[in-house]
Amino acid sequence: MPASSSARSIPTSCAPSTPPPPSTNAVSTHPTLSSPRPGSKAIRGPRKIGGCRGRNRGKQGSPSGVPSGTFNSTSANVQRGAPSMRIRLRGSRFTRTLHLLLAFTLSFGLMALGSPARAQTTAPLRILLTTDDGYEAPLLEDLRQALTKAGHDVTVVAPAADSSGVGTSINIDFGSTLKAAEMSPGVWAVEGSPVDAVAFGVNTVLKNDRPDLVVAGPNEGENVAALVNHSGTVGAAIAALAVGVPSIAVSVARDGSELPSADDAVDFTVKLVNRVAATASYGAVLPPHTALNVNYPAHPAGEVAFARLGTSLPVSTDYVPATDVCAVCYRIMPVFSTTPDPVATSDRTLLSEGKVTITPLNGSWEADSRTFWRIRDRLGPLTP
Repeated sequence: MPASSSARSIPTSCAPSTPPPPSTNAVSTHPTLSSPRPGSKAIRGPRKIGGCRGRNRGKQGSPSGVPSGTFNSTSANVQRGAPSMRIRLRGSRFTRTLHLLLAFTLSFGLMALGSPARAQTTAPLRILLTTDDGYEAPLLEDLRQALTKAGHDVTVVAPAADSSGVGTSINIDFGSTLKAAEMSPGVWAVEGSPVDAVAFGVNTVLKNDRPDLVVAGPNEGENVAALVNHSGTVGAAIAALAVGVPSIAVSVARDGSELPSADDAVDFTVKLVNRVAATASYGAVLPPHTALNVNYPAHPAGEVAFARLGTSLPVSTDYVPATDVCAVCYRIMPVFSTTPDPVATSDRTLLSEGKVTITPLNGSWEADSRTFWRIRDRLGPLTP
C-alpha cells in the first residue's frame, strides 16, 4: 500500500495507568436482489497502514494446555466439543429431517436478501469489526459507519498494520508483550495478526460484553476457493468460531487496481448483517460453528448465489532468481490461474459470472464421511 503521512503508530507506552474499560456497546441462486446503484464511484486507492511492526510476528500453530477461558487457536481448525447425543427414531430419519430443516431455515432467511428491505425486528447486535488491511483501512471505516448508522454497536479491533495473507497466524510467544491501544473511541489497533486482534478483542476489549458477531472486512480483493486458506480476513472469521462467536468475512473483487463496487459491497454487508439478526433463532444469529464467506463481484450481475467452496487456487507464487539483489535472492512473483474451478457451483465460478457469493464455512479441514471410512477401511487395522 502507498505510504500515508497521516498514519499513526501505537504509542511506545500503550497502556494508560489504569486499564481502559471494555466497550459497552446447495447452490441456490435468485435474481431478485436489487441491482447495485448506477454510477458507483471507484473506491479511493489503498494507503499504507500506520502502526507498529513488532518483533513478535504471528506464528502458525497452536499451544497445548492454554489456560481455561483464554483464546485457543488450533491451526486453522475449529475444535469442537464432545459429540452430542442424537435422538434416533427409525434409524437416522429424524436426524436427516432435522438437518434439512436447519439448512432450509438458513437458506430461506438469507434468500430474503433479495426482497425489499424490511425493518429489523431484533435488538441491534454487538459487533467486533476487524480486517487484515489495518485499522485505518478506508473500507473498514466505511463499514463501521454504515453498521453504526444501522443501529448496531460496533467496536473495531484490527491489526495496526497491513497483515494480508497471514491466514490464521497467531502469536504464541508466551511471556512476550503485545502492543494494543485505543486510537479513538471504539477503535483499537493491535500489533499482531487479524487472529491476534480477534483474540484481544474477545478476551480483553469486549470481555464483559461478548460480541454477538464478528465481521471481518471488507477485504480489498476476492477470497474464494483455496485462497481462503491464506486469507487473513477469512482467518479472522475462523478464529471467531474457535471462541464460539459466529462470523462473516467480506471481500470485494478488483477490476485491475480499482474496486468499482466497494460502496455496494458495504451496503450489502449491512443488509446481510440485518438479515441474520432478524432471522436469529433463540438468540443465535447463525448456527453453531458457522461463518459466512461473502465475495462481492467487481461488476455485479444482480444475483446472490449460495455457493460451494471451490478447490482451485486462483493465484499461486513463482520464485525468480534476483541476482541483481544478491546471489541467493529470489523475487516473489504472482501466477494467475486461467484454469476454471472444477466445481461448477463453486464460489470462484459463480463470482466470475458476476454473482455475489455466500459460502457457509465451519473452519474444519476434516475430510467428508465417505473419505474417512474409505481411508479407515483401506489402511486399517494398524498397530503402533
